[in-house]
Amino acid sequence: MSATAVPTPAASDALTQPHARARSRIPIEVAGVYVASVVVYSLLGLLRHSPTVVPDELTYGHLASSLAHGDGFSWGGGPYELRAALYVFLITPGWWVSSGYGAYTIAKIIGAAAICTVVVPTYLMARPVLDRRLALIPCGLVVAGTWMVAAGGILTENVAFPLAVFASWAAVEAVRRPGTRWVWIAFACALVAAWSRYQMIILVPAIVGALLLDVVRAGDRRARLQMRRVPLALAAVASVAWAAVFLADPELIGGSYVGVGHFHPPITSVVSDVWEHSLALVLMVGIVPAIAVLGAAMRRSNWTDEGLGPLLCVVIPLAALLLVESSYFTAGYGVDWAIDRYVEYAAPITLVLFCAVVVRRAVAWRAALVVSTVAAIGLWFTPSVLSATEQRALYGLSSRMHSVLGTGATVSVGVLGTVVILAALAIACRAPRHAATVLVLLSAVLVITESEAAWKWQTRLANHWSDQYPADKSWVDDHAGGPVARLILSANSPLAENLGFFNHELSQVYVPAPPAGYLGRRPLGAACTWSAPQGVARFGAGCGASPQRFLIDDPVARVTFYRQRILARDPRLGTLLQVNGAPHLRSVVILPCPTRYVITDQSGGSIALQKRTPCRGALDGSFWLDRNATFAVTFHGGAGDHVAALGNSTWSLPAGRDTTIRIPLPAGAHQVSLDLDWANSAGAPTVRAARLVMPDRSDNVL
Repeated sequence: MSATAVPTPAASDALTQPHARARSRIPIEVAGVYVASVVVYSLLGLLRHSPTVVPDELTYGHLASSLAHGDGFSWGGGPYELRAALYVFLITPGWWVSSGYGAYTIAKIIGAAAICTVVVPTYLMARPVLDRRLALIPCGLVVAGTWMVAAGGILTENVAFPLAVFASWAAVEAVRRPGTRWVWIAFACALVAAWSRYQMIILVPAIVGALLLDVVRAGDRRARLQMRRVPLALAAVASVAWAAVFLADPELIGGSYVGVGHFHPPITSVVSDVWEHSLALVLMVGIVPAIAVLGAAMRRSNWTDEGLGPLLCVVIPLAALLLVESSYFTAGYGVDWAIDRYVEYAAPITLVLFCAVVVRRAVAWRAALVVSTVAAIGLWFTPSVLSATEQRALYGLSSRMHSVLGTGATVSVGVLGTVVILAALAIACRAPRHAATVLVLLSAVLVITESEAAWKWQTRLANHWSDQYPADKSWVDDHAGGPVARLILSANSPLAENLGFFNHELSQVYVPAPPAGYLGRRPLGAACTWSAPQGVARFGAGCGASPQRFLIDDPVARVTFYRQRILARDPRLGTLLQVNGAPHLRSVVILPCPTRYVITDQSGGSIALQKRTPCRGALDGSFWLDRNATFAVTFHGGAGDHVAALGNSTWSLPAGRDTTIRIPLPAGAHQVSLDLDWANSAGAPTVRAARLVMPDRSDNVL
C-alpha cells in the first residue's frame, strides 16, 4: 500500500482495457469453481434436515407447494400476496416431482445451483482490473462467505444475490462505457433482482447514484451529464410513479411487504442500526477488504482510473443505500441486531475492488492509516451476538476467539480486529512485494472461518428442530387421506410450523373465535376461526366446508368428538382424527402445564427442550354428555406433596404416587375446574391419564 506506486502505462493498459474479446469469455476455471461450489453446497445443504429461518423458508416452501398443486399463491386456505415471486417459481419443480422432505431436498439443490452462479458476474467484474489468473481470486472469495449459508435453506437470497451482482457488474460496465446499452441492462437486472427479493428495488437508486458519481468524476461534467440525461430522467420519473402508487395503495405495490409503508422508526434507531450494519459488512468481508476499499476511495487518482473508477462509482452508493435501507427495516421491525443478509449484496464488488487495489498498490498510506484507526476503534464497540442465525460473521469470529480467549463478542472482535489491522499495515509497509498475496490470504482465512462457524450453527439448529419430529416428515400426508385442519384450542404448538412445511394435506388452521384467546405465536399463513356453542363446532364463514379431519396438537388442551376415529397418534405431534357427520364435541380438557416447548438460544449457545414451564394452577374440563359419566383424572405425584381441590372437596397428591380423582357428571353440559397448588412444572405432579367412565365403557379424553 504505497501512496506513490502507480501502474506503468503499459501495465495499466493491460489491466484496464474494457473491450478485449478474451475478457467477455468465461474460462474453464470459472466453470470449475462453479461446479465445485454447487457440489459442496448441495452436500452441506443435505446435512440440514429442517428449515431454520422463520417465517421466510416456511413461506416460500408453502407457496411453491401450493403453486405445484394448482392452488396458486395461497397458504392456509387463503391468498398470499407475494410480489417478489421469481424464487418461488424457480423451486416449484421440486414439488412437481416430489413432496414433503423430497421436495425440500430438491429445492435446496436448486438454490445451491442458483446462488453459485455469482462466480460469473464476479469474474466479469474482476477481469478488466485483474489478469485471467488473478481474477479467479475474488471468485473463490465470493463463494466462501457467510452469504453462501443461504444455499442450505429455502431463501430468496439464493436467486437475489447473484442477480444483484449481475446488476452491479452491468452498472460498472455502464459507467465504464457511457452511451452504450449497459445502463439499460443494469436497470433490467435490478428489476429482475427485485422480482426475486423486494429489497433489491434499492438497486435502482444505487445505479442512479453510480451514474451521478461518474458525472462528478468526469473531466467534462456537462457533456457526461448530457449523455446520462435519458436514463436519469426515466429513473426519476419511474421512482416518483412507484412512490405515488405505493402511497395510494401499498398492497398493490408491496403485497406481503405492505407493512413497510407503516414503519415510522425514530431516526436515532436508524442511525444506530446503520452503525451495526456497517460493522456487519466490515466483518463479513474479512475486515481488511473493507479498509482497503475505503482507503482506495480516499485517493483521488483512483476515481479517474478507468479500471478502478467504475468500481468505486458503484460500490459506494450501493453499500450506502443498502446500509440505510437495512437499518430502516430493522428499526421498523424492532429488531435489536444487524441482519447480515440485508447488506451482503455489497460484498462481492467489495472483494473484487479489494483484490484490484492491493495487487495494484492503489491505497494511499495516509488514507489506509486513518481508515484503519477508525475501524480498529469501531470494532471495540461491536454489539453482542443476539442472533447467530442473522449475525453470521460476528458469531463466526467471536465464537472462534471465545474458544481461545474465553471473552465475549465485543472483546473478542476488538482484539481480533486490532491484531488483524496492525498485521495488515505492517505487511503493507514491510513487505510490499508480497503484501497482496498475504492480505488476500488473511482475508480468506477470516471469511472462511466465519462461514464455517455459521454453517455449523445453522446445521446444528436445523437438526435440533428436526429431532423433535418423527423420521417420517410426511406423517400427516401419509395417514390423513385428505385435507386436514389444525384445531387450536388454547395454545399454538411450537412444533406446528415445520410440520406444516412438510405436509401439504395440513391445509388449514382454525383458531378460537374472539373474544376467546390462545397462547403462543399467531399461526403463519391464513387462519380461520371456530367456536363451539352448546358443544357443536362452528367454523368461520369464507373458510369452505366444515372440515372432517383434524390434527389436535395443542400443547395444553385435548378434545374428543362424538363419532370420531383416530387415524394416527404421535406423542410429539399430537392426534390425527376423523369425525363422521357434524363435529359435536364431547370433551375439552385443558391441562395445567404445557407438555413441551422448544427453547433456542439464538446467540449460538444451548438448544434444548424447556424443562421448567409455567403452570395455570388448574385443570379445566368442558363436557357435553349424552349420558351419565364419571370424569376420572390420575395424577402422578411430584417431588413433594401437593393438593387438588374442587369446591369443598380436596385430594392429597402424595409425592411419587398415583392418585385418581373421580368427579361424577350427569348427562348435559358441564364445566369443571380443579384447583391445583403448583405454578411451575419443575418437580410438580403430572397428569398420567384422564378418562370418562360410563357403565358400559371407559374412554380416554387425553
